Amino acid sequence: MSVKYDLKCVVIDPRQEKAFFRKKYQRKRLKKCGKEDQELYKTMNKEFNLEFFQLHPDFKTSTSLVVGLHPDQATEPLFDSCLNLNIPFAAIPCCVFSHENPHRVLQDGSVPNTYETFCEYLLQKADKGLLTENLAFQGRNKVIFKT
Repeated sequence: MSVKYDLKCVVIDPRQEKAFFRKKYQRKRLKKCGKEDQELYKTMNKEFNLEFFQLHPDFKTSTSLVVGLHPDQATEPLFDSCLNLNIPFAAIPCCVFSHENPHRVLQDGSVPNTYETFCEYLLQKADKGLLTENLAFQGRNKVIFKT
């Protein structure tokens, strides 16, 4: 998609040490668009959180959308950063990691330790303006987003 629509994308992943290798369909798309010498997207070996935006202030103004697909431990920092900076986002929460996050408490005082209660916890981070949609595939398919 980034090549087809000439989107500038950045993958931020602390586990990513090397640039992603191009798959065959990506090479074909780049060749068709005459962009085989260009990178598909930039990668950064960083953690995504509010501190990331402080260290890279240009991202505050140049980011038009943050997408988190199975973001693991970055789910809550993604929500917090985007809500704090008023950046549109879409995330498909996945793993709960309740044992690593004892600070999480729902408004009713319960602990979000299931996928459903974790999604509710994330929705409670904003007074309003967060939307949800179930996508048409099996498994963790709830996307929570803010436009």
